[in-house]
Amino acid sequence: MPRFFILLLLAIAVYGQEKEQKLLAILRTVDDGDPPVEITELNFLTLRLREIAGNVLQNNYGIMTEQSIIDKLGKENAVKACKETEGCLAQLGKRINADYIGQARLGRFGGNLTISVELYNSGNGLQASPTITGQAENVSGLLAILDEKAPGMFGKMPDALGGSKAHIVPAHTASVTFAISSFRDSRDNKTYKVVKIGTQTWMAENLNYETDKSWCYDNAKFNCDKYGRLYDWNTAKNVCPSGWKLPSRSEWTDLILTVGKKDAWKKLRSRDWQGTDDFGFSALLGGRRNTGGSYSYLGENGRWWTSDLNDEGSNAYYQFINYADYIDENSRPNDLTQGYSVRCVMGSPESNIAKPAIANSNITNKKSDNIFIDLRDNQEYKFVEIGRLVWMTKNMNYEIGTSYCYEKDAFNCKKYGRLYDWKTAKEVCPNGWHLPTRREWHDLIRSVDEKTTTVFSDISKELFGNLMGGKETSAIDNAVSGKRLKSTEYKGTDNYGFSALLGGGRNDTGFFYIDKGAAWWTATEANNDKKAYDMYIYLNEDIVKEGIFGKSDGYSVRCVKDYK
Repeated sequence: MPRFFILLLLAIAVYGQEKEQKLLAILRTVDDGDPPVEITELNFLTLRLREIAGNVLQNNYGIMTEQSIIDKLGKENAVKACKETEGCLAQLGKRINADYIGQARLGRFGGNLTISVELYNSGNGLQASPTITGQAENVSGLLAILDEKAPGMFGKMPDALGGSKAHIVPAHTASVTFAISSFRDSRDNKTYKVVKIGTQTWMAENLNYETDKSWCYDNAKFNCDKYGRLYDWNTAKNVCPSGWKLPSRSEWTDLILTVGKKDAWKKLRSRDWQGTDDFGFSALLGGRRNTGGSYSYLGENGRWWTSDLNDEGSNAYYQFINYADYIDENSRPNDLTQGYSVRCVMGSPESNIAKPAIANSNITNKKSDNIFIDLRDNQEYKFVEIGRLVWMTKNMNYEIGTSYCYEKDAFNCKKYGRLYDWKTAKEVCPNGWHLPTRREWHDLIRSVDEKTTTVFSDISKELFGNLMGGKETSAIDNAVSGKRLKSTEYKGTDNYGFSALLGGGRNDTGFFYIDKGAAWWTATEANNDKKAYDMYIYLNEDIVKEGIFGKSDGYSVRCVKDYK
Protein backbone atom coordinates (compact mmCIF):
# COMPACT_ATOMS: atom_id res chain seq x y z
CA MET A 1 0.00 0.00 0.00
CA PRO A 2 1.41 3.46 -0.92
CA ARG A 3 2.83 5.43 1.99
CA PHE A 4 0.34 8.27 1.37
CA PHE A 5 -2.67 6.03 2.01
CA ILE A 6 -1.09 4.53 5.12
CA LEU A 7 -0.58 8.02 6.56
CA LEU A 8 -4.14 8.98 5.57
CA LEU A 9 -5.59 5.96 7.36
CA LEU A 10 -3.50 6.71 10.46
CA ALA A 11 -4.68 10.31 10.44
CA ILE A 12 -8.30 9.19 10.18
CA ALA A 13 -7.79 6.76 13.07
CA VAL A 14 -6.19 9.42 15.25
CA TYR A 15 -8.96 11.86 14.39
CA GLY A 16 -11.55 9.28 15.36
CA GLN A 17 -9.87 8.65 18.70
CA GLU A 18 -9.53 12.33 19.55
CA LYS A 19 -12.97 13.40 18.39
CA GLU A 20 -14.65 15.34 21.15
CA GLN A 21 -17.46 13.63 23.00
CA LYS A 22 -20.88 15.18 22.38
CA LEU A 23 -23.22 16.05 25.25
CA LEU A 24 -26.88 15.11 25.54
CA ALA A 25 -29.13 16.67 28.18
CA ILE A 26 -32.48 15.15 29.14
CA LEU A 27 -34.46 17.64 31.22
CA ARG A 28 -36.83 16.45 33.90
CA THR A 29 -40.12 14.99 32.73
CA VAL A 30 -42.99 17.45 33.22
CA ASP A 31 -46.70 16.78 33.75
CA ASP A 32 -49.44 18.97 32.28
CA GLY A 33 -52.28 16.87 33.71
CA ASP A 34 -54.45 16.81 36.79
CA PRO A 35 -54.16 15.15 39.22
CA PRO A 36 -50.38 15.35 38.89
CA VAL A 37 -48.18 12.30 38.75
CA GLU A 38 -45.88 12.00 41.80
CA ILE A 39 -42.46 13.57 41.30
CA THR A 40 -40.73 10.27 42.06
CA GLU A 41 -42.54 8.67 39.11
CA LEU A 42 -41.64 11.61 36.87
CA ASN A 43 -38.03 11.16 37.93
CA PHE A 44 -38.37 7.47 37.14
CA LEU A 45 -39.32 8.31 33.53
CA THR A 46 -36.48 10.83 33.22
CA LEU A 47 -33.89 8.35 34.48
CA ARG A 48 -35.20 5.68 32.10
CA LEU A 49 -34.79 8.04 29.14
CA ARG A 50 -31.22 8.84 30.18
CA GLU A 51 -30.46 5.15 30.62
CA ILE A 52 -31.82 4.25 27.17
CA ALA A 53 -29.86 7.12 25.60
CA GLY A 54 -26.69 5.81 27.22
CA ASN A 55 -27.32 2.28 25.94
CA VAL A 56 -27.76 3.50 22.38
CA LEU A 57 -25.14 6.24 22.17
CA GLN A 58 -22.34 4.66 24.20
CA ASN A 59 -19.13 6.66 24.70
CA ASN A 60 -19.67 9.00 21.75
CA TYR A 61 -22.01 10.96 24.02
CA GLY A 62 -21.92 12.07 27.62
CA ILE A 63 -25.32 11.98 29.32
CA MET A 64 -25.55 15.00 31.59
CA THR A 65 -26.62 14.34 35.18
CA GLU A 66 -29.50 16.11 36.87
CA GLN A 67 -27.14 18.10 39.08
CA SER A 68 -24.93 19.24 36.21
CA ILE A 69 -28.03 20.54 34.40
CA ILE A 70 -29.26 22.36 37.50
CA ASP A 71 -25.81 23.87 38.08
CA LYS A 72 -25.95 25.48 34.64
CA LEU A 73 -29.65 26.32 34.28
CA GLY A 74 -30.90 26.75 37.80
CA LYS A 75 -33.59 24.52 39.28
CA GLU A 76 -36.59 26.28 37.71
CA ASN A 77 -35.33 26.12 34.14
CA ALA A 78 -34.06 22.56 34.61
CA VAL A 79 -37.68 21.40 34.89
CA LYS A 80 -39.17 23.95 32.51
CA ALA A 81 -41.86 22.59 30.18
CA CYS A 82 -40.97 23.85 26.71
CA LYS A 83 -44.35 23.59 25.00
CA GLU A 84 -45.36 27.14 24.11
CA THR A 85 -42.21 28.90 22.88
CA GLU A 86 -40.74 27.77 19.57
CA GLY A 87 -37.10 26.76 19.91
CA CYS A 88 -37.28 26.80 23.72
CA LEU A 89 -35.55 23.45 24.23
CA ALA A 90 -32.76 24.26 21.78
CA GLN A 91 -32.17 27.60 23.51
CA LEU A 92 -31.84 25.87 26.86
CA GLY A 93 -29.45 23.37 25.25
CA LYS A 94 -27.20 26.20 24.10
CA ARG A 95 -27.13 27.70 27.59
CA ILE A 96 -25.71 24.49 29.06
CA ASN A 97 -23.42 23.72 26.10
CA ALA A 98 -25.31 20.52 25.29
CA ASP A 99 -25.15 19.41 21.65
CA TYR A 100 -28.59 17.82 21.92
CA ILE A 101 -31.41 18.26 24.42
CA GLY A 102 -34.64 16.38 25.06
CA GLN A 103 -37.62 16.28 27.39
CA ALA A 104 -40.67 14.10 28.02
CA ARG A 105 -44.07 15.63 28.77
CA LEU A 106 -47.14 13.92 30.20
CA GLY A 107 -50.80 14.71 29.56
CA ARG A 108 -54.22 13.05 29.80
CA PHE A 109 -56.53 11.55 27.19
CA GLY A 110 -59.70 9.77 28.24
CA GLY A 111 -58.67 7.99 31.40
CA ASN A 112 -55.10 7.39 30.25
CA LEU A 113 -51.74 9.06 30.72
CA THR A 114 -50.10 10.31 27.53
CA ILE A 115 -46.42 10.88 26.87
CA SER A 116 -44.51 12.78 24.18
CA VAL A 117 -40.73 13.03 23.93
CA GLU A 118 -38.96 15.66 21.84
CA LEU A 119 -35.27 15.80 20.94
CA TYR A 120 -33.54 18.88 19.46
CA ASN A 121 -30.17 19.81 18.01
CA SER A 122 -29.10 22.76 20.16
CA GLY A 123 -26.85 24.14 17.43
CA ASN A 124 -29.32 24.56 14.57
CA GLY A 125 -32.52 24.50 16.62
CA LEU A 126 -34.02 21.71 14.52
CA GLN A 127 -35.69 18.59 15.79
CA ALA A 128 -33.10 15.81 15.79
CA SER A 129 -35.60 12.97 15.59
CA PRO A 130 -39.38 12.62 15.22
CA THR A 131 -41.40 13.05 18.40
CA ILE A 132 -42.36 9.79 20.07
CA THR A 133 -45.82 9.55 21.59
CA GLY A 134 -48.01 7.01 23.34
CA GLN A 135 -50.60 6.49 26.05
CA ALA A 136 -51.09 4.01 28.87
CA GLU A 137 -53.11 3.46 32.04
CA ASN A 138 -50.19 4.11 34.38
CA VAL A 139 -46.52 5.06 34.60
CA SER A 140 -45.45 1.43 34.20
CA GLY A 141 -47.17 1.45 30.82
CA LEU A 142 -45.38 4.67 29.87
CA LEU A 143 -42.08 3.05 30.76
CA ALA A 144 -42.90 0.21 28.38
CA ILE A 145 -43.53 2.80 25.64
CA LEU A 146 -40.14 4.37 26.28
CA ASP A 147 -38.47 0.95 26.20
CA GLU A 148 -40.07 0.29 22.83
CA LYS A 149 -39.73 3.65 21.07
CA ALA A 150 -36.90 5.66 22.65
CA PRO A 151 -34.06 3.47 21.27
CA GLY A 152 -35.20 4.32 17.75
CA MET A 153 -35.32 8.03 18.54
CA PHE A 154 -31.78 8.12 19.95
CA GLY A 155 -30.60 5.75 17.23
CA LYS A 156 -31.21 8.46 14.62
CA MET A 157 -28.62 10.73 16.27
CA PRO A 158 -25.16 10.97 14.66
CA ASP A 159 -22.67 8.33 15.87
CA ALA A 160 -25.26 6.24 17.74
CA LEU A 161 -23.63 2.86 18.39
CA GLY A 162 -26.05 0.76 20.47
CA GLY A 163 -24.81 -1.67 23.09
CA SER A 164 -23.65 -0.97 26.61
CA LYS A 165 -24.36 2.05 28.73
CA ALA A 166 -22.67 5.36 27.92
CA HIS A 167 -20.32 7.25 30.17
CA ILE A 168 -22.27 9.40 32.64
CA VAL A 169 -20.96 12.94 32.95
CA PRO A 170 -20.45 13.60 36.68
CA ALA A 171 -21.85 16.68 38.37
CA HIS A 172 -18.80 18.68 39.34
CA THR A 173 -20.41 20.00 42.49
CA ALA A 174 -22.74 17.19 43.51
CA SER A 175 -22.21 15.36 46.76
CA VAL A 176 -25.65 13.85 47.27
CA THR A 177 -27.16 12.32 44.16
CA PHE A 178 -30.15 10.06 43.74
CA ALA A 179 -31.48 8.02 40.87
CA ILE A 180 -34.61 5.90 40.62
CA SER A 181 -34.96 2.53 38.92
CA SER A 182 -36.82 -0.72 39.68
CA PHE A 183 -36.27 -4.29 40.88
CA ARG A 184 -38.44 -7.36 40.35
CA ASP A 185 -38.51 -9.96 43.12
CA SER A 186 -38.38 -13.29 41.28
CA ARG A 187 -40.01 -15.08 44.25
CA ASP A 188 -43.45 -13.53 43.60
CA ASN A 189 -42.80 -11.19 40.62
CA LYS A 190 -43.60 -8.10 42.64
CA THR A 191 -41.81 -4.97 41.38
CA TYR A 192 -40.27 -2.41 43.74
CA LYS A 193 -39.03 1.06 43.03
CA VAL A 194 -35.34 1.38 43.84
CA VAL A 195 -33.51 4.58 44.73
CA LYS A 196 -29.79 5.29 44.96
CA ILE A 197 -29.03 7.92 47.59
CA GLY A 198 -25.39 8.87 47.87
CA THR A 199 -23.48 5.59 47.77
CA GLN A 200 -26.36 3.39 48.99
CA THR A 201 -29.11 1.69 46.98
CA TRP A 202 -32.43 1.22 48.81
CA MET A 203 -35.81 -0.15 47.91
CA ALA A 204 -38.15 2.83 47.76
CA GLU A 205 -41.06 0.78 49.08
CA ASN A 206 -41.59 -1.46 52.11
CA LEU A 207 -41.19 -5.15 51.40
CA ASN A 208 -44.42 -7.04 50.68
CA TYR A 209 -43.24 -10.63 50.38
CA GLU A 210 -45.63 -13.04 52.08
CA THR A 211 -44.01 -15.59 54.37
CA ASP A 212 -44.53 -17.07 57.81
CA LYS A 213 -44.54 -14.58 60.67
CA SER A 214 -45.61 -11.69 58.44
CA TRP A 215 -48.89 -9.79 58.52
CA CYS A 216 -51.00 -7.11 56.84
CA TYR A 217 -52.03 -4.34 59.22
CA ASP A 218 -55.49 -5.23 60.61
CA ASN A 219 -55.27 -8.34 58.39
CA ALA A 220 -56.38 -6.19 55.44
CA LYS A 221 -54.74 -6.88 52.06
CA PHE A 222 -55.04 -3.27 50.91
CA ASN A 223 -52.77 -2.27 53.80
CA CYS A 224 -50.13 -4.73 52.56
CA ASP A 225 -50.50 -3.28 49.05
CA LYS A 226 -49.83 0.23 50.32
CA TYR A 227 -47.58 -0.17 53.37
CA GLY A 228 -45.97 -3.57 52.83
CA ARG A 229 -46.07 -6.43 55.32
CA LEU A 230 -45.11 -6.36 58.99
CA TYR A 231 -42.49 -8.95 60.05
CA ASP A 232 -41.11 -10.26 63.31
CA TRP A 233 -37.35 -9.74 63.62
CA ASN A 234 -36.24 -13.31 62.96
CA THR A 235 -38.22 -13.30 59.72
CA ALA A 236 -37.11 -9.77 58.82
CA LYS A 237 -33.42 -10.58 58.98
CA ASN A 238 -33.75 -13.15 56.19
CA VAL A 239 -36.72 -11.93 54.16
CA CYS A 240 -34.98 -9.58 51.69
CA PRO A 241 -34.44 -11.09 48.22
CA SER A 242 -31.07 -12.23 46.92
CA GLY A 243 -28.67 -9.31 46.50
CA TRP A 244 -30.47 -7.34 49.21
CA LYS A 245 -30.34 -7.35 52.99
CA LEU A 246 -31.90 -5.98 56.13
CA PRO A 247 -29.97 -2.74 56.84
CA SER A 248 -27.86 -2.29 59.94
CA ARG A 249 -28.09 0.65 62.31
CA SER A 250 -24.99 2.18 60.74
CA GLU A 251 -26.53 1.94 57.27
CA TRP A 252 -29.62 3.78 58.45
CA THR A 253 -27.36 6.37 60.07
CA ASP A 254 -25.39 6.75 56.86
CA LEU A 255 -28.64 7.39 54.98
CA ILE A 256 -29.70 10.06 57.48
CA LEU A 257 -26.31 11.79 57.36
CA THR A 258 -26.33 11.68 53.56
CA VAL A 259 -29.69 13.45 53.23
CA GLY A 260 -28.85 15.79 56.12
CA LYS A 261 -29.67 15.01 59.73
CA LYS A 262 -31.77 18.13 60.25
CA ASP A 263 -35.31 17.47 58.95
CA ALA A 264 -34.29 14.01 57.71
CA TRP A 265 -37.75 12.78 58.70
CA LYS A 266 -39.27 15.26 56.27
CA LYS A 267 -36.84 14.57 53.43
CA LEU A 268 -37.37 10.80 53.64
CA ARG A 269 -41.11 10.74 54.35
CA SER A 270 -43.71 10.33 51.61
CA ARG A 271 -45.73 13.34 50.57
CA ASP A 272 -48.80 11.35 51.63
CA TRP A 273 -47.67 12.06 55.18
CA GLN A 274 -46.55 15.70 54.86
CA GLY A 275 -43.01 14.88 53.87
CA THR A 276 -41.08 16.43 50.99
CA ASP A 277 -39.66 13.07 49.79
CA ASP A 278 -36.65 14.88 48.36
CA PHE A 279 -34.80 11.67 47.49
CA GLY A 280 -37.63 9.35 46.44
CA PHE A 281 -37.34 7.21 49.59
CA SER A 282 -41.10 7.57 50.19
CA ALA A 283 -41.28 6.39 53.81
CA LEU A 284 -44.87 5.48 54.78
CA LEU A 285 -46.12 5.31 58.36
CA GLY A 286 -47.26 1.70 58.44
CA GLY A 287 -47.66 1.23 62.19
CA ARG A 288 -46.86 -2.04 63.95
CA ARG A 289 -48.24 -5.40 65.03
CA ASN A 290 -48.07 -5.98 68.76
CA THR A 291 -46.93 -9.27 70.29
CA GLY A 292 -50.47 -10.18 71.30
CA GLY A 293 -51.76 -9.81 67.75
CA SER A 294 -53.33 -6.34 67.93
CA TYR A 295 -52.29 -3.47 65.62
CA SER A 296 -51.49 0.17 66.39
CA TYR A 297 -50.10 3.49 65.11
CA LEU A 298 -51.02 3.21 61.41
CA GLY A 299 -50.55 6.70 59.95
CA GLU A 300 -48.90 7.89 63.17
CA ASN A 301 -45.44 6.35 62.87
CA GLY A 302 -43.36 3.86 60.93
CA ARG A 303 -40.88 1.37 62.38
CA TRP A 304 -38.30 -0.49 60.36
CA TRP A 305 -36.18 -3.35 61.71
CA THR A 306 -32.40 -3.13 61.64
CA SER A 307 -30.13 -6.18 61.65
CA ASP A 308 -28.54 -5.23 65.01
CA LEU A 309 -29.36 -6.81 68.36
CA ASN A 310 -28.78 -5.03 71.64
CA ASP A 311 -26.01 -6.06 74.06
CA GLU A 312 -28.01 -8.85 75.66
CA GLY A 313 -29.29 -10.16 72.34
CA SER A 314 -32.87 -10.04 73.62
CA ASN A 315 -34.13 -7.02 71.69
CA ALA A 316 -33.33 -5.52 68.30
CA TYR A 317 -32.88 -1.95 67.17
CA TYR A 318 -35.31 -0.34 64.78
CA GLN A 319 -35.54 2.94 62.87
CA PHE A 320 -38.45 5.17 63.81
CA ILE A 321 -40.20 8.02 61.97
CA ASN A 322 -43.38 9.62 63.26
CA TYR A 323 -46.08 11.89 61.84
CA ALA A 324 -44.78 15.03 63.55
CA ASP A 325 -41.12 15.88 63.16
CA TYR A 326 -39.12 13.05 64.61
CA ILE A 327 -36.67 10.42 63.38
CA ASP A 328 -34.67 8.25 65.72
CA GLU A 329 -33.39 4.73 66.31
CA ASN A 330 -34.58 2.85 69.36
CA SER A 331 -34.33 -0.43 71.23
CA ARG A 332 -37.48 -1.02 73.24
CA PRO A 333 -37.85 -3.51 76.09
CA ASN A 334 -40.07 -5.82 74.05
CA ASP A 335 -39.42 -9.19 72.47
CA LEU A 336 -38.53 -9.84 68.84
CA THR A 337 -42.05 -10.94 67.93
CA GLN A 338 -43.29 -7.40 67.33
CA GLY A 339 -44.24 -6.84 63.69
CA TYR A 340 -42.40 -3.95 61.99
CA SER A 341 -41.82 -2.91 58.38
CA VAL A 342 -38.77 -3.93 56.34
CA ARG A 343 -36.92 -1.66 53.91
CA CYS A 344 -34.17 -3.61 52.11
CA VAL A 345 -30.80 -2.13 51.13
CA MET A 346 -28.61 -3.54 48.38
CA GLY A 347 -25.81 -5.71 49.72
CA SER A 348 -24.42 -9.16 50.24
CA PRO A 349 -26.87 -11.63 51.80
CA GLU A 350 -24.05 -12.92 54.01
CA SER A 351 -24.04 -9.60 55.87
CA ASN A 352 -27.60 -10.25 57.06
CA ILE A 353 -26.13 -12.19 59.99
CA ALA A 354 -26.79 -9.88 62.92
CA LYS A 355 -24.30 -9.23 65.69
CA PRO A 356 -24.94 -7.70 69.12
CA ALA A 357 -24.35 -3.98 69.19
CA ILE A 358 -21.37 -2.54 71.02
CA ALA A 359 -22.28 -1.14 74.42
CA ASN A 360 -23.37 2.51 74.24
CA SER A 361 -23.11 2.35 70.46
CA ASN A 362 -23.74 5.72 68.88
CA ILE A 363 -22.16 7.42 65.91
CA THR A 364 -21.58 10.57 67.93
CA ASN A 365 -18.00 10.61 69.19
CA LYS A 366 -17.21 7.29 67.49
CA LYS A 367 -14.86 6.40 64.69
CA SER A 368 -16.68 5.80 61.43
CA ASP A 369 -16.31 3.86 58.20
CA ASN A 370 -18.69 6.18 56.34
CA ILE A 371 -17.14 7.25 53.05
CA PHE A 372 -17.82 10.29 50.85
CA ILE A 373 -16.64 10.23 47.23
CA ASP A 374 -15.71 13.59 45.73
CA LEU A 375 -17.14 13.30 42.22
CA ARG A 376 -14.77 15.97 40.91
CA ASP A 377 -11.78 13.60 41.06
CA ASN A 378 -13.24 10.42 42.65
CA GLN A 379 -11.08 10.68 45.77
CA GLU A 380 -12.57 9.10 48.90
CA TYR A 381 -12.90 10.79 52.29
CA LYS A 382 -14.12 9.09 55.45
CA PHE A 383 -16.29 11.20 57.71
CA VAL A 384 -17.36 11.06 61.34
CA GLU A 385 -19.93 12.81 63.53
CA ILE A 386 -18.38 14.50 66.54
CA GLY A 387 -20.74 16.41 68.78
CA ARG A 388 -23.23 18.22 66.57
CA LEU A 389 -21.19 18.27 63.36
CA VAL A 390 -19.98 15.84 60.71
CA TRP A 391 -16.30 16.19 59.77
CA MET A 392 -14.11 14.66 57.10
CA THR A 393 -11.37 12.58 58.72
CA LYS A 394 -8.59 13.65 56.38
CA ASN A 395 -7.43 16.89 54.79
CA MET A 396 -8.70 17.96 51.37
CA ASN A 397 -6.54 16.96 48.42
CA TYR A 398 -8.44 18.45 45.49
CA GLU A 399 -6.19 20.35 43.10
CA ILE A 400 -7.66 23.77 42.44
CA GLY A 401 -6.67 27.44 42.51
CA THR A 402 -3.69 28.41 44.65
CA SER A 403 -2.77 25.12 46.30
CA TYR A 404 0.44 23.19 46.87
CA CYS A 405 1.94 19.87 47.82
CA TYR A 406 4.44 20.33 50.66
CA GLU A 407 7.88 20.78 49.05
CA LYS A 408 6.10 20.15 45.71
CA ASP A 409 6.15 16.43 46.48
CA ALA A 410 3.07 14.48 45.36
CA PHE A 411 3.60 11.97 48.15
CA ASN A 412 2.96 14.72 50.70
CA CYS A 413 -0.31 15.64 49.02
CA LYS A 414 -1.40 12.02 49.14
CA LYS A 415 -0.64 11.72 52.86
CA TYR A 416 -1.32 15.22 54.27
CA GLY A 417 -3.59 16.76 51.64
CA ARG A 418 -2.87 20.01 49.84
CA LEU A 419 -2.05 23.41 51.34
CA TYR A 420 -4.40 26.21 50.20
CA ASP A 421 -4.44 29.97 50.41
CA TRP A 422 -7.52 31.29 52.21
CA LYS A 423 -9.48 32.29 49.11
CA THR A 424 -9.05 28.84 47.58
CA ALA A 425 -9.76 27.17 50.93
CA LYS A 426 -13.21 28.78 50.97
CA GLU A 427 -14.02 27.23 47.59
CA VAL A 428 -12.35 23.82 47.74
CA CYS A 429 -14.85 21.77 49.76
CA PRO A 430 -17.22 19.75 47.56
CA ASN A 431 -20.92 20.46 47.29
CA GLY A 432 -22.69 19.57 50.54
CA TRP A 433 -19.58 20.44 52.59
CA HIS A 434 -17.94 23.73 53.58
CA LEU A 435 -14.90 25.30 55.16
CA PRO A 436 -15.74 25.38 58.90
CA THR A 437 -16.15 28.67 60.67
CA ARG A 438 -14.27 29.64 63.79
CA ARG A 439 -17.30 28.74 65.92
CA GLU A 440 -17.64 25.34 64.27
CA TRP A 441 -14.05 24.59 65.23
CA HIS A 442 -14.87 25.72 68.77
CA ASP A 443 -17.82 23.31 68.75
CA LEU A 444 -15.47 20.48 67.76
CA ILE A 445 -13.03 21.34 70.54
CA ARG A 446 -15.78 21.51 73.17
CA SER A 447 -17.13 18.15 71.99
CA VAL A 448 -13.83 16.34 72.56
CA ASP A 449 -12.66 18.18 75.68
CA GLU A 450 -15.13 18.69 78.51
CA LYS A 451 -12.84 21.28 80.13
CA THR A 452 -12.99 23.68 77.18
CA THR A 453 -14.01 27.30 77.59
CA THR A 454 -13.66 30.02 75.00
CA VAL A 455 -12.54 33.51 76.00
CA PHE A 456 -12.49 36.09 73.21
CA SER A 457 -9.94 38.49 74.52
CA ASP A 458 -7.75 39.86 71.72
CA ILE A 459 -4.73 38.87 73.83
CA SER A 460 -1.73 38.53 71.56
CA LYS A 461 0.88 35.91 72.27
CA GLU A 462 3.87 34.79 70.34
CA LEU A 463 3.61 31.27 68.96
CA PHE A 464 5.08 29.19 66.24
CA GLY A 465 2.71 31.43 64.32
CA ASN A 466 5.57 33.93 64.59
CA LEU A 467 7.23 31.80 61.98
CA MET A 468 3.97 31.87 60.04
CA GLY A 469 3.49 35.58 60.55
CA GLY A 470 0.49 35.15 62.82
CA LYS A 471 -0.72 36.17 66.25
CA GLU A 472 -2.92 34.34 68.72
CA THR A 473 -5.95 36.52 69.43
CA SER A 474 -8.19 34.49 71.67
CA ALA A 475 -7.69 31.90 74.33
CA ILE A 476 -9.25 28.51 73.59
CA ASP A 477 -8.87 27.14 77.08
CA ASN A 478 -8.68 23.41 76.53
CA ALA A 479 -6.64 20.67 78.14
CA VAL A 480 -6.47 17.64 75.85
CA SER A 481 -8.41 18.39 72.65
CA GLY A 482 -5.26 18.40 70.49
CA LYS A 483 -4.16 15.04 71.84
CA ARG A 484 -7.59 13.51 71.30
CA LEU A 485 -7.83 14.83 67.73
CA LYS A 486 -4.27 14.00 66.65
CA SER A 487 -3.39 10.82 64.82
CA THR A 488 -1.58 8.23 66.92
CA GLU A 489 1.36 8.83 64.57
CA TYR A 490 1.88 12.18 66.33
CA LYS A 491 1.55 11.32 70.04
CA GLY A 492 -2.22 11.59 69.80
CA THR A 493 -4.91 9.20 71.02
CA ASP A 494 -7.30 9.89 68.08
CA ASN A 495 -10.30 9.05 70.27
CA TYR A 496 -12.85 10.22 67.71
CA GLY A 497 -11.31 9.19 64.39
CA PHE A 498 -10.51 12.79 63.39
CA SER A 499 -6.92 11.67 62.65
CA ALA A 500 -5.24 15.07 62.45
CA LEU A 501 -1.89 14.86 60.60
CA LEU A 502 0.82 17.49 61.01
CA GLY A 503 1.26 18.64 57.43
CA GLY A 504 3.07 21.91 58.09
CA GLY A 505 2.40 25.11 56.17
CA ARG A 506 3.63 27.47 53.47
CA ASN A 507 4.28 31.23 53.34
CA ASP A 508 6.31 33.59 51.17
CA THR A 509 9.55 32.17 52.60
CA GLY A 510 8.72 28.58 51.70
CA PHE A 511 7.43 25.42 53.39
CA PHE A 512 7.86 24.70 57.10
CA TYR A 513 7.03 22.51 60.12
CA ILE A 514 5.88 19.28 58.49
CA ASP A 515 5.52 16.53 61.14
CA LYS A 516 5.98 19.21 63.83
CA GLY A 517 2.79 21.21 63.49
CA ALA A 518 -0.24 21.88 61.31
CA ALA A 519 -2.77 24.66 60.80
CA TRP A 520 -6.29 24.51 59.33
CA TRP A 521 -8.09 27.46 57.83
CA THR A 522 -11.45 28.65 59.18
CA ALA A 523 -13.95 30.57 57.07
CA THR A 524 -13.87 33.47 59.54
CA GLU A 525 -12.03 36.65 58.55
CA ALA A 526 -10.09 38.68 61.08
CA ASN A 527 -10.76 42.38 61.62
CA ASN A 528 -9.03 43.31 58.39
CA ASP A 529 -9.27 42.06 54.82
CA LYS A 530 -5.79 40.51 54.71
CA LYS A 531 -5.98 37.93 57.49
CA ALA A 532 -8.24 35.11 58.67
CA TYR A 533 -8.50 32.77 61.66
CA ASP A 534 -7.10 29.29 61.72
CA MET A 535 -6.63 26.47 64.22
CA TYR A 536 -3.33 24.70 64.77
CA ILE A 537 -1.78 21.81 66.69
CA TYR A 538 1.83 21.08 67.68
CA LEU A 539 3.54 17.72 67.93
CA ASN A 540 4.57 18.24 71.57
CA GLU A 541 1.39 19.90 72.86
CA ASP A 542 -1.97 18.43 73.81
CA ILE A 543 -4.16 21.44 73.01
CA VAL A 544 -5.63 23.18 69.96
CA LYS A 545 -4.66 26.82 69.51
CA GLU A 546 -6.19 29.61 67.47
CA GLY A 547 -4.41 32.26 65.45
CA ILE A 548 -4.73 34.94 62.76
CA PHE A 549 -2.68 34.50 59.61
CA GLY A 550 -2.19 36.12 56.24
CA LYS A 551 -4.66 34.96 53.60
CA SER A 552 -1.88 34.29 51.11
CA ASP A 553 -0.32 31.62 53.38
CA GLY A 554 -0.91 27.97 52.60
CA TYR A 555 -2.57 25.75 55.23
CA SER A 556 -4.64 22.58 55.38
CA VAL A 557 -8.42 22.33 54.92
CA ARG A 558 -10.71 19.99 56.82
CA CYS A 559 -14.30 20.16 55.50
CA VAL A 560 -17.47 19.94 57.60
CA LYS A 561 -20.84 18.77 56.29
CA ASP A 562 -23.56 21.32 55.48
CA TYR A 563 -26.60 21.47 57.73
CA LYS A 564 -29.76 23.57 57.73
